[in-house]
Amino acid sequence: MDFSVYKAKSDDPTHALCMTLEEHTRRVIRAAIELVNRLPFTQAERTEWLEKAIRCAVWHDLGKIHPSFQQNLKKGTTVVSIRHELISLWFCEQFLTLPIDELFAIATHHKGIVSDGYKKLSLYEIGTDLACHLTDDPQSVNNAEEIVKAWATLFGDSSPVTNNISPATTYSDKIRNLLMKDRQRSQSVDWLQLARMRGLLMAADHIGSAKTENELPVWKRLQLTDFYPTAPAENKQTVRVSFRPFQIKMQDYKGDVVLHAPTGSGKTEAALSWVYANQTENVRLFYILPYTASINAMVRRLKGIYGKERVTALHSKALDFFYEEAINETNNFQRSEQIARNKRSASRELFYPVKVATLHQVLKHALHGKGWDMSLFDYQNALFIVDEFHTYDAHLTGMMMATLKWLKQFCNAKILLMSATIPKFLLDRIVTELFAGDKSKIIRPNAKEPVDAEILILNQIQ
Repeated sequence: MDFSVYKAKSDDPTHALCMTLEEHTRRVIRAAIELVNRLPFTQAERTEWLEKAIRCAVWHDLGKIHPSFQQNLKKGTTVVSIRHELISLWFCEQFLTLPIDELFAIATHHKGIVSDGYKKLSLYEIGTDLACHLTDDPQSVNNAEEIVKAWATLFGDSSPVTNNISPATTYSDKIRNLLMKDRQRSQSVDWLQLARMRGLLMAADHIGSAKTENELPVWKRLQLTDFYPTAPAENKQTVRVSFRPFQIKMQDYKGDVVLHAPTGSGKTEAALSWVYANQTENVRLFYILPYTASINAMVRRLKGIYGKERVTALHSKALDFFYEEAINETNNFQRSEQIARNKRSASRELFYPVKVATLHQVLKHALHGKGWDMSLFDYQNALFIVDEFHTYDAHLTGMMMATLKWLKQFCNAKILLMSATIPKFLLDRIVTELFAGDKSKIIRPNAKEPVDAEILILNQIQ
């Protein structure tokens, strides 16, 4: 069977993302492989997720061969409303035996069950719509088994194809109930597994669609030489200086901690020392700050340490920040706008290993906002530095505390909270709520160490 005639994206060859269905599928497979190899899995987890991610990538868009979908691409508009992912689901249900989480991911990789503001699968799409589309394409229905076998052969997929001489025109009750919001919770399934599988497929699909599957950054292990403290010298030069004792202590500190140190004492170097002590292979780093200006400055600083390809900003004005960066490099307005939009899109997903963000970007995922399923991989075993948290009001502070508990419990994340100004009542509450009253998790510059004492005395004078 010749699949080269089927398109996955725009039929206009001048369109940047124009590609055949086969090319798109291969790009998504490659994106899935690169993603899994860059996430903080054990070897056993990596083997399992590679198999599942590749299988989902192979089958997620087979429904695009439907003539109505191809007609929409050719016309460049929606001539016939059709959910290609639900046609893909039909092929998989009728002729393959895939795990329920993979079927769910394939069915929902564009539209979810619960509305995220503008996208949600409807009852009509799940039910009546399928029978109508199958009636419109009798050739694919009659040859469905051969199509599935040929597609499996094309991509070397070893999933056994079922001999089904009488394919149904409806989905099984199990999958139908999973796709209906009012029936979902009555189903006995691992909901986090469904969310993880969907998030991984969505991320691979977006990366493959953007043709950036070969641009995923490789994780970098932080070394102490990457962030040595510096001090001004003659002729406007800077020289390296030794780490302060409290910074050295952070280089051996494993686990959650609160750093209470004066402004100008080198908190950032201390925070990176903590990252150095707690980093594991492929671990993600989130640096949380309250203001966009400080976020943009920290992005520039961390790019100098980790490399510009690994670090991004995540806040409401990120598009402006990316555009400013791009225009300085390209001096081309149209090209800079496209670069900025691509970076903003990638920043929201499983692309960059180091993200500098506002607290709100993490809160929305804890509250199951858009993209929360992808964050389950982003946050797994991640390191979170929460800086200047004393600036939040009472409501936001409470939400921060609940979110940090969630990160610790469900994502096995490690937390560093740090500030120069922490009210005693707030510090006491943090220690009680997050660290079970363990005050040994508070680290301050040591007044008995001369180098630490200098900064404490200077801060008192100021």
